[in-house]
Amino acid sequence: MSDRQSVIGFTEAELGLFIAILFLALFVSGPSKNPGPQDVTLPKTTVDSLRQRVRVLTLQIDTLRGRRSRKRPSCREKGIASDYLLDVGVLSSSNFQVGRSVYTIRQLLQAVRSSLDSAATAGCVHEIRLRYRPGLSAEEYDTAVRTLVPYFDPVSLGPILK
Repeated sequence: MSDRQSVIGFTEAELGLFIAILFLALFVSGPSKNPGPQDVTLPKTTVDSLRQRVRVLTLQIDTLRGRRSRKRPSCREKGIASDYLLDVGVLSSSNFQVGRSVYTIRQLLQAVRSSLDSAATAGCVHEIRLRYRPGLSAEEYDTAVRTLVPYFDPVSLGPILK
């Protein structure tokens, strides 16, 4: 027997016959037939619990439909003001600059009292442009903004421009 025609001691013809028999055996056996899906019955407790959950969610949706935002609309949205009320610079947590004047929160509120009263009557809040002093800490800026929020709607614009 020649080495060129044998593979691991078998000839090419014997290997081919073996592979053909393997494929024939696989083809004859065929894929196994699985029975179709059977009817599935859910336990009654699952269906009842889902129905109860739907009732609870429907009630929650109905409750939330009547809700409104607690935030008052801006006076610009209501047409009472045509622009921002003030351009305010935050110098520290308790000092604010408007133009060239420096105010505490009490002084600032006193200076714009008539505008705040008209906004309260109309059910709106004035918007202000808010800028911070370069070098101001985040904590001081945050404290200043929290001081202004009950009275104004501040729009942060970055550092004070010179």
